[in-house]
Amino acid sequence: MATTATAHTEPEKAPSKPIIPVKFQDAVFILLILFSLILFFSGSIYTNKTLRAGDAISFNSFVPFINQEAQAHEAPLWIPYIFSGMPSFGSLMVTGDRWYDLTTWGYIQVESVAKTLSSNPDIFRIVFEYWIFGIGMYLYMRSKKASRWIAMFVTLAMIYSSFIIVFVMIGHNTKVWALMCAPYILLLLDSLLHKFKWYYVALLAIVVHLCIESTHVQMVFNIFFGFGVYLLYQFIIAAIKKENVLPYVKTILAFGVCAGIGVGMAADRYLSVQEFNPYSIRGTGPLQQAATDHATEGGGLDYDYATNWSFSPEEVFTFVVPGYYGTGIVPFPYKGQIMHAGSYWGQMPFTDLPNYMGLIVLLLAIYGCVKNWKNRSVQALAVMAIIGLFISFGKNLSFLFDLMFYYFPMFNKFRAPSMILALVQLATPILAGYGLLSIVNGVKTMKDVEKKRILYIAIGCAVWLIIGFIYQGANKDSYVQSVDESRKSQLPGEFVFNMAMGDWERCAFLAALFFGAAYLVVRGKINVCYVYVAAIGLTLVDLMWIDNRRMEIVPKTEITADYQKTDIVDFLQKDNSLYRMYDITDAPNKPAYWKMQHIVGYDAAKMREYQDMLDVAGVGEGVSNEFTQAAEQANSNSGGPVANALLWNLLNVKYIVSTVSPGAAYKPVFVGSTSGKAKAAVYENTTMLPRAFFVNHYEVKQPLAILNTMKQGSFDPRAVEYVETDPHLTVQPPDSTASVTVDSYEPQHIALTANASGDNLLFMSEVYYQPAWKAYIDGQETPILKTDYLFRSILVPRGTHKIEFRYESKAFTEGKSISLGLNLLALVGVIGLGGVQLMKKRKQV
Repeated sequence: MATTATAHTEPEKAPSKPIIPVKFQDAVFILLILFSLILFFSGSIYTNKTLRAGDAISFNSFVPFINQEAQAHEAPLWIPYIFSGMPSFGSLMVTGDRWYDLTTWGYIQVESVAKTLSSNPDIFRIVFEYWIFGIGMYLYMRSKKASRWIAMFVTLAMIYSSFIIVFVMIGHNTKVWALMCAPYILLLLDSLLHKFKWYYVALLAIVVHLCIESTHVQMVFNIFFGFGVYLLYQFIIAAIKKENVLPYVKTILAFGVCAGIGVGMAADRYLSVQEFNPYSIRGTGPLQQAATDHATEGGGLDYDYATNWSFSPEEVFTFVVPGYYGTGIVPFPYKGQIMHAGSYWGQMPFTDLPNYMGLIVLLLAIYGCVKNWKNRSVQALAVMAIIGLFISFGKNLSFLFDLMFYYFPMFNKFRAPSMILALVQLATPILAGYGLLSIVNGVKTMKDVEKKRILYIAIGCAVWLIIGFIYQGANKDSYVQSVDESRKSQLPGEFVFNMAMGDWERCAFLAALFFGAAYLVVRGKINVCYVYVAAIGLTLVDLMWIDNRRMEIVPKTEITADYQKTDIVDFLQKDNSLYRMYDITDAPNKPAYWKMQHIVGYDAAKMREYQDMLDVAGVGEGVSNEFTQAAEQANSNSGGPVANALLWNLLNVKYIVSTVSPGAAYKPVFVGSTSGKAKAAVYENTTMLPRAFFVNHYEVKQPLAILNTMKQGSFDPRAVEYVETDPHLTVQPPDSTASVTVDSYEPQHIALTANASGDNLLFMSEVYYQPAWKAYIDGQETPILKTDYLFRSILVPRGTHKIEFRYESKAFTEGKSISLGLNLLALVGVIGLGGVQLMKKRKQV
């Protein structure tokens, strides 16, 4: 029997199971993002070292005050330790425990748990916020149907963009908090555009509120403005094309309502800000314009001051060669040690790092725009970035900035136009994700001409590398001369040149390498996974190289040494009497750490009257020229000096700490050792007036005339005080039986006992603040007169009386109730609407 061969087919192999189950893969990628942050900051979060974040010192000085108020179960509303006293809560200087803001309080509890994972909780808290920021961006890209690899690439590119990651290194932590919320806002806005759900609106209200809670008003403004542009552009295009605009209208309205709710959820904070604003330099113009005053007549900042940190069209070059204008503060070998010094020589006063997003990222973003321009979201992101870039130019290309500065609400209260480059740094990595997606998706569909375009980009990067080599040989001398002539860089021009050329070569080489790999992928020569690895790996190398320059890791002891008690502090604290002091040898907020009342300080929202006093009467009579010059140098960034003998007396200044003598009338009572402040001495002011005293009578004068009288030192504060409007009081001069003592002094409560010989006028050397400070005589409220332009006085009837000054902010009290109510409403809305969503899904299943 003949036999025939039977064809046997091999059974199909079952697809191999992934090493990590699909349902866990997103979680793994998210954990890898955290792992990258831990590795990057490992030198400061799991060692006995930390970051030297200079701007954090200002806040650290207030920690004892915050703790003091917390122990007293008080909100930190008024701080007596800088500028002789000012609102600390309404100026957004400090916060305290705001348990009634339930959403923020809940998030802070999560952070508190996260901080226990590190030996340096303060740094790890910010690292954790970068991770939350990264999770939001990862989820946003996944919502756009990007692969996990592309979502991770975009996330890492955004986190490590030099002027985003630098915030933790310089202590600008509130910016990190604000940016942390941005991806979630964008995700929810796009979700609402796709399908309007009230659940998304409730979530958006909470996320917007958390963003507002960063308290960095300018960064919040920039984010909201950018997303407003993002929505408005799409609405306009839809309207032009006669499409259905209802989704855009509903989303824009929802965003606006959520912004209002978000502010309302922090009503205690922002009603206090509104209460303070008319009394601050941000809300009221100066009495007399001075070099140290940067406000306009209508409030807000003057143009020159507001545009100090203007980016420039020339510095757009740093998007390609990050170190061309220097790289901010960088490590520099000096006499066998590594020092850190400024290398920047561009048009801004200084900067900490260039606004570098990675050359690979930038080129991918441009490619992504070209390939995906029909995608309206891509268009809107590009428009948002371009508008942000042009506004950032400030005075250097001012047409768009000027429109914003003169006509857009709130904008003239902000400085540093370059800060709005955050919009560019948010949009560019997302657009780069679209570019990478186009390359990956085009592996099988690209035509040869499109594949060659990727090759041309790679060749262009290689040519750019060659141009860099040519530039080094042809322009070194002129570059070095330009750096040295700028007088901005603290480092030799040749060092800056070598650093810039190194950046040129490295960035161009890495970009050529990536696009070369991308070309091989689209040609089918290598597996697509290599383009993912190249995109992530080469971008991280590129960005981290720049980022690491600014990271200054030092032993924790170096930071704590800034707050080691010196012998001068020890001497001053032995005096338990009530007095103020003036120290021109250290950071102006530092005395607050020791709870010493200082007559200067550093804050962006000083009180208007106090700044006017500094401007007009700060430099006066009775002080040596040498001291005045030293004070002007020491307080150039804190509003101006106080070098006026009469003002020292009025301000109850008992001690002056200085390396030069204030004058022959002031004798040194203590000299600091070299282990403390070298050659600094404590000078006693023996003519100091007490914190409270009786005055013979008052006179009415115009505000500027009062300050000029104070400048000239031409009146006796015990004999006469000046008021701006006549209170029509009958005042009797005190006799020898009149007396006043301060029984207790707390930041928000001052108690005195006064014995008046008649209807006597009591002067208080405390800053006048009409909205919140109230005066009581034997429990009955009495009017407070604005006296000598910035002080207080009250009329005390004959006899012995208990007098109290209490800080009672109606805005704060009412705001607490509003905040609690709206927080409860928002949480109930999220939980309730979330429950409805869950039930609908279960029914569908």
